[in-house]
Amino acid sequence: MPIVTIIIITTTIIIIISTATTNIIIIIIIIINVMIITITTIFIILIIMFVVTISIIILIITITIIILLIILIIIVTTNTIILIIIVITITIVIIITCRSSSSSSSSSSSSSSSSSSSCSGSSSRPSSSSSSSSSCRVVVVVCLVVVAAAVVILVIFNILSLN
Repeated sequence: MPIVTIIIITTTIIIIISTATTNIIIIIIIIINVMIITITTIFIILIIMFVVTISIIILIITITIIILLIILIIIVTTNTIILIIIVITITIVIIITCRSSSSSSSSSSSSSSSSSSSCSGSSSRPSSSSSSSSSCRVVVVVCLVVVAAAVVILVIFNILSLN
């Protein structure tokens, strides 16, 4: 938890400082890569430890990923449609899985403005039930890891296209 907070604060400070420089795109790409590596590491630790409060941590990390996606949409102009399609597809998989695994979950945030925020909506709901929410948590973690991997792939493509 403190690691994510420190990374968000550091990223914000670096972005504010680097706005006056010409290498802002390279700095943002480096920041995104560092944050994605950190988020993926936290996911692996959480999967190994099977933390009970995983939904709260996933909610915080999902907000971080939404911020990353907003930064990427600003940088990336050509591959944004691919990223949106990937996120929407994964969101639909999460909603279907959570509805089938938990019968008590009546409302889902599929009609939210950002397709990534429905990840956080579905991960924050099943914190009360233990047995039915385990598969939903796993799907949410897999969703966020796949989104992070898609972001990494798009960043690599954009670095190659810049060169």
